[in-house]
Amino acid sequence: MKIIVFGAGGKVGTLICEYLLNQEEHELVGAIVSQRSVLKGEQVYNSSIIYDDKVDDYLADADVIIDFSCMYATLELITKLKDKPLPIVIGTTGFNVEALTEIRKYTQHAPIMLAANFSLGIILLKKAAQEMKSYFGLEFDVEIIETHHNLKKDAPSGTSLNIAQALGFKDSDIVTSQRYLGYEPRTQGTVGISSIRGGNNFGEQEIRFIGNNEEIRISHHAFTRKIYVEGAIKAAEWLIDKSHKMYTIEDMFN
Repeated sequence: MKIIVFGAGGKVGTLICEYLLNQEEHELVGAIVSQRSVLKGEQVYNSSIIYDDKVDDYLADADVIIDFSCMYATLELITKLKDKPLPIVIGTTGFNVEALTEIRKYTQHAPIMLAANFSLGIILLKKAAQEMKSYFGLEFDVEIIETHHNLKKDAPSGTSLNIAQALGFKDSDIVTSQRYLGYEPRTQGTVGISSIRGGNNFGEQEIRFIGNNEEIRISHHAFTRKIYVEGAIKAAEWLIDKSHKMYTIEDMFN
């Protein structure tokens, strides 16, 4: 499988490039960075691949694209791909409603997997939390506390929002940590999300079910970004021959 990494200069993108260059099953054919990237024009880990900002030059040689960029770059990418459609695995987060609409439109041309997190552990965390929520109903308040590195731009993270949605909360039910600046009591049936940003944290998610007399906590801690790299590669392998529609990481494991 021939892969373009879009957003190759980011924390996960660089690791995917390194991973692909150190195995023989798949081939890295393009490492795309932004026009302003200091990596532009440099070799990718002393290989024959050069960091470039022109994805168009590599589309003819690729089977699939793995995207870990930003919302605006992803939207620019799918616009360019309409003339040369390729399956896309999107690990970018922070999309607004309008952006998601444009991404869904692209599935007329090729399949997309959109995932906020490629970790098997996160999938199991969500399943466990869903089961707990089905038992507790409104008797237990739900709080999500998420921690990421200090350069992460979106807060709450896509993973924590995805967890909240998996638990049946609508966007209007989600209350971010900003609520603590006010004096209003908690509204029943809402979920609180608190975002912590610091250091080089690989990602932590804690879900707290808090009742009047007891509390249950479940959590996931990533020790390395390698779990996201391997998950994204497996997602690309799975997606490449699928029909034109939008998929989630849960679809792959189901």
